[in-house]
Amino acid sequence: MHASPNVGRTGKQTQHRVTSGETALNLKTMFNNVGKVWTPDTFRDYLTTIPLTALRWFRGVCFHHTWFPSLSDRPNGFKANHIANMRDFYRTKDWRSGPHLYADDDQLWGMSELQERGVHAVGFNAGYVGIEVLGNFDVESPYAGRGNACWTTAMLGALCLLDRAAIPLSPMSIMFHREDPSTTKTCPGQLVKKEWVLQQMQTLDLPLRDTPTPARDLKMVSAICRANQVPCNLNVVGGQIKLNGVVLYTAVYDRLAEATFADLKEIEHAISHIK
Repeated sequence: MHASPNVGRTGKQTQHRVTSGETALNLKTMFNNVGKVWTPDTFRDYLTTIPLTALRWFRGVCFHHTWFPSLSDRPNGFKANHIANMRDFYRTKDWRSGPHLYADDDQLWGMSELQERGVHAVGFNAGYVGIEVLGNFDVESPYAGRGNACWTTAMLGALCLLDRAAIPLSPMSIMFHREDPSTTKTCPGQLVKKEWVLQQMQTLDLPLRDTPTPARDLKMVSAICRANQVPCNLNVVGGQIKLNGVVLYTAVYDRLAEATFADLKEIEHAISHIK
């Protein structure tokens, strides 16, 4: 996409701009997946919580590269504040939404809701989920090292989406931003060949459904955070329990025990992304 909160390279987008009749509250709710992060396997589980009827709007996935930041700019991948900063940048442009997902070495970061069209490519907004892959693949290799890891995360995320919506993998269900007739960009990078992406996606296995792990009383989370030398900010936002800004989807209140429990793997995942 080439959009960044840190440089003045904006590019033009016309879809989904805020109209005079929309309120500030509406604007704030267009990026509802900011703060959500998944591994490919937990992403596949998450998709099962979305009704299929809500996913009928898209017919495929459109890939982008972030361009800036590049892999060297984010040596440890994304953090929650990086995604929030990009959301804030899009808001300064009066965009009602942005790309749906950002992929780094091993995680998928949410931005726009998957139930609704986003803003990422003028010609593909209406029918394609937008996935931004961390890196500048005009100069950084997608075929080895971290570049390959980020592309693998993105391709697994795309496979989960196609599988959930029962969309066959094909050259029409996987699009590159540069295939949009309205752009002259090389996105998702001139080094990335579509034939390679399709071949890789044909050989990748769908992520396994997440294996349940022991639940932990959230009273113990502070001890886990201290052991990992990270902050422990637990709060409830909109009925969801968040740990350091990441939603704990498995969190459930046990009335008998008078305690709230969450899956240990999810707790550790929420902790690991801010290290």
